[in-house]
Amino acid sequence: MHGLNNATQLLASLNALVAEDDGEAWLERRSADLARTSGEIEDLGYVLAVLAGASGADLLGERREARGLELVVDLVRAALRRAGADLAPVPTPLPRLARSAGEGWELPWVVGSLLWVSATALPTGEALAWSLEGDGDGWCLRAERPEGIDLAVLAERVHSLLPEARLEVGAEGWSLLLPGRWLEPGAEQAPSLSVS
Repeated sequence: MHGLNNATQLLASLNALVAEDDGEAWLERRSADLARTSGEIEDLGYVLAVLAGASGADLLGERREARGLELVVDLVRAALRRAGADLAPVPTPLPRLARSAGEGWELPWVVGSLLWVSATALPTGEALAWSLEGDGDGWCLRAERPEGIDLAVLAERVHSLLPEARLEVGAEGWSLLLPGRWLEPGAEQAPSLSVS
């Protein structure tokens, strides 16, 4: 919501300035900001559609977003920082979603939910250690398991949304095992969505 608010403020400013004599000059000066805002709105629209999909509404239709994990993880990280938590950085680019990954929203929602639930259970100021590694044979999302966290309800939801995936929960942490065909190795990518 914060990212959408920022975009709305920029567009409202544009609307007010376009009506003034200097509006055209302002548009030229801020064209890079407008282009960036347009991309952010598109990315945020995807994330909102993922959340709506988890609630039963199909807003994605046929839209697929290869950067789905990156977009959701970036917004989870931004929300965690506002809540006094964080995710440890992952040194490699996140893999890209393949077209075979369900309807396109389930895997990003599951990954975001697992990271959110785990990170918010840590003491304030600590970052959740996690990783996502694999290849065409299979992928594994791993994270530490904060003390006292109960993943039973989320595990049932994971199984219902992704029956081919397997969530293993141990005393030290959890692992989400995914079919290799669902993800493709990430490449060096342009800077991702950031919400300040």
